[in-house]
Amino acid sequence: MTRIEVTFYGNISEYAGMDHMEMDSAETVEEAIKTIQSVLKEKGGETLLYTIMINGKHYTKAIKENPALADGDTINVIPVTVGG
Repeated sequence: MTRIEVTFYGNISEYAGMDHMEMDSAETVEEAIKTIQSVLKEKGGETLLYTIMINGKHYTKAIKENPALADGDTINVIPVTVGG
């Protein structure tokens, strides 16, 4: 079984209603992202701007390098901050 630690930061954690969760059903980066999007949509946060890092790499790079997740991988969901 693959256990992935997901951490939500900033206002993302407020919408998710938690600052972290464990995921054990996702085998690929795409599956994990869909689960995270589902959690946020359920809580009303589907319009939030955020980026996803997998083991310290932006998810687009992580997918290209290795689309499979492994036990102990970490996913960080980070709000995108804009200003001017």
